[in-house]
Amino acid sequence: MDFLEKAFLQCIGPLVSAVVGTLIIGGLLAHITRKAQERRADNQLREDRIRAEHQLRIDLIAQMTEAAGALYMATQHYWRKKKKDKTEPESLVELQQELDRQYRASRVMGEVLERKLEAYFQSKNPKALWHAAVDLLTVRYFHLIEGDTEALLQANAGAEHSGLTVAQLRDQGLILATYRDTLPKAAQAVLTEAIRPFAN
Repeated sequence: MDFLEKAFLQCIGPLVSAVVGTLIIGGLLAHITRKAQERRADNQLREDRIRAEHQLRIDLIAQMTEAAGALYMATQHYWRKKKKDKTEPESLVELQQELDRQYRASRVMGEVLERKLEAYFQSKNPKALWHAAVDLLTVRYFHLIEGDTEALLQANAGAEHSGLTVAQLRDQGLILATYRDTLPKAAQAVLTEAIRPFAN
């Protein structure tokens, strides 16, 4: 082997090593970069899901509060005018019409919310507590318009409804106290219970 061939081989060896090394290192760096990007994308997806889930919970609680609060306030306003202020029966007609409209609106919104809670949550707890709150307000409404019949009380009594017995549903103070206790529990359940994976 002459000098030129030896020089050529000595130059080629390091060059081949450099090229092969660069390819291996480049491939390794590309793999590491790709894994890091996938991890970042997964983390972003997880954060987006957590944010969406939190927003869903907040929106549901706001809707529940609005539907129940509007009916509760309407019943309280009507009760004050009827019992405390001793408003004349003729003047109560318009107030009762307003109360009736609010009752219908709140019941429709309540039904929609109940279906949402049933669909979104793995546990029956959010739906059951919301249903109890709505049933308590329903009995309150019918009591005020003097429509709280025995059949109505029976339909809204029990653990799957208001949580109170028929006898307890005759006590308006207990109905209101139970409602004030139940609505925050329903909101807490919406805030803490597990959401079904497909809900987002």
